[in-house]
Amino acid sequence: MTTSQFGVLEVLYHKGDLRIREIIEKTLSTGGNMTVVIDNLQKDGLVSRYPDPADRRATLISITDKGKQLMDDIFPRHLDSLNEIYDVLSKEEKEILLVLLKKLSRY
Repeated sequence: MTTSQFGVLEVLYHKGDLRIREIIEKTLSTGGNMTVVIDNLQKDGLVSRYPDPADRRATLISITDKGKQLMDDIFPRHLDSLNEIYDVLSKEEKEILLVLLKKLSRY
């Protein structure tokens, strides 16, 4: 699985169904490769597409049960890896980092 594929699955896993534009924004990706990433995830049965009931011109991307099962398996290990990486920071440093990341996420 590529980093981009994991990013798409992770955002759908935690945020629910989204439009491609929203996935691009939340994963800080470019539009150029996102369609290919989603196409490949769909081929693997990890996501599906359906028309947005609020705007039939738009498409929503949804994580499938197979995708949820995969994330149920790999996300805890990913979280453990992140915790190991950030263990080098003190509690105060983590709090500062959180404030800075929240500030950056507004853009």
